[in-house]
Amino acid sequence: MPYELKRASNGMFIVSLKGEQHEVLFTSGPFSKKSSALEVIEAARLHGANERGFELKRAVSGNPFFVLKATPDRVLGRSALFESEGAAWRAMQAARKHCGTIAVLDWS
Repeated sequence: MPYELKRASNGMFIVSLKGEQHEVLFTSGPFSKKSSALEVIEAARLHGANERGFELKRAVSGNPFFVLKATPDRVLGRSALFESEGAAWRAMQAARKHCGTIAVLDWS
């Protein structure tokens, strides 16, 4: 499924990766430049193919979520919160499966 590049109401650029059911698997932080958002897509393609790029975490609420990292201190995107670790793990595997996609829908 595709990456989606959108421009938020504040003018910032945001990248999301969609799954087979058109659900958002993960979303990047906001970027002031479109080129920075495009760089995140390229980095996600590279690091998303490797399971080591993903990390399962827990929010303060206790709900699990995952992040995709390029390096230990550079987060490319994060998922929504999940009700269970199993659901987060399945979404993380779906993201890993789709990270290599070349499709980009540019809505910016």
